Amino acid sequence: MPIDLSESEQPLSPDILVKDGVVNILLTYSNTSLFQSCRWKYWVRQVRCLTPKHKEAVFSIGGAYHAGIEEYHKKATTPLDDAALTLAHQVSDGLLSSDNISAIDNSAPTKVKAMIRGFARQFSNSPYEITNQEMPFLEKLEDAPDFEIDGVKYEFWLSGKIDAEMKHKPTGGLYLGEWKTCTSFDDYMCKIRQDNQPWQYLIGYYLKNKVKPSGVVYRLAKKTLIRQKKTETVDDFLNRIAEEYDTNVAEYFKEEVVPFDAKRADRHYNHLYDVAKELKFAFQNNLWTRSHGSCFNYNKPCPYMSICKTDNESDFDMIASSYFTVKPPNEELIEVPEGG
Repeated sequence: MPIDLSESEQPLSPDILVKDGVVNILLTYSNTSLFQSCRWKYWVRQVRCLTPKHKEAVFSIGGAYHAGIEEYHKKATTPLDDAALTLAHQVSDGLLSSDNISAIDNSAPTKVKAMIRGFARQFSNSPYEITNQEMPFLEKLEDAPDFEIDGVKYEFWLSGKIDAEMKHKPTGGLYLGEWKTCTSFDDYMCKIRQDNQPWQYLIGYYLKNKVKPSGVVYRLAKKTLIRQKKTETVDDFLNRIAEEYDTNVAEYFKEEVVPFDAKRADRHYNHLYDVAKELKFAFQNNLWTRSHGSCFNYNKPCPYMSICKTDNESDFDMIASSYFTVKPPNEELIEVPEGG
C-alpha cells in the first residue's frame, strides 16, 4: 500500500540536497534499481539522506578490494609488480582496519590480499590494457521531465563511476572495464547480460566523451567458499585461504566481455526516461511505496527495516538518530560540471 507522506512534517528535500535552489536527482544504476525495488527505501536513503551507522562487512571487503586494485595499477610498472602489490595490500588493510571488519570476519584481510594478488597474476597478460581508472560521469538526461516544488527545481542527471577505460591491444578497440566479485562465473554473467548495468556505463561514457566503446570487459573474482576446520588454527586457516587463491588462480579469476549493442543501449536510455517520470510523480505527490518483497533480498534483512516498521513521526526520529547517520548520497558524483 502506498504510504502518504503529504501531511508529514519531514522535509521533502533536506537542505543538504539543495544547491543553488536545485536538487540533482542522480540516475545511477544502483539508485534506479533501488527505486524500482522499494520506493520507501529510496525515500529514506536518497531523500532523507539516512545511512546505517553499521557498515556491512561485504561492502567494506568490496571497497577494500577495489581500492587495492586501483592502487596496484597506479603503482605497477611491470605486468606483475611485487612492490605495487605490497602498496595495494597496505591500502586494502588500512580500509578494512578503519571499518573494524576483522571483528566480524577475521579472514577478510587475507582474502582481500589474496584476491588482489590473484587479480594481478591472472590478468597480467590480458589482451585488454588499462589506460585510465575510476572515471565518474555526470551528464544531463536529455529532455528529462524536470520539475519544481515550492520554488526548488529538481533536475535529472545520468551518473555513475566506471572502474577503468581499456584498450584491446590486438585491435586498438576501446572498452570499459569493471571489477566484480561473485560466487559463480556463469550465474553472474547470465545476470549481467540481462541487466542494465553495462548499458548504464556505456551510455554514460558516450555522453561524456562522445566516443562509443566497443563493450564492457568484466574481470571477475570468485569468492572462496572454504571454511575453517574445527581442528584448524586461525593462522592455518588463513594460510590455506592464501594458498587456495595462489595455486588455483585460473579457477578463481575470469575475464568476460559484453559487446556494445545499439538496440540495448536505446532500450536502457528509454528505461531511464521512464524511471525519471515515475520519480517525478513520487516527488510531486510525496508518495512512496513499501515493497515488502524486498525486505529480505539476498537472504538478509534490509538495513532500513527498523525504520520501515514505524509510521509514527517521533519513533521515526528516535530510530533515525540511534541507528542512522545523515549523509548525502553519492557525494563523489554530485558535482555538476560547469555549464552543465
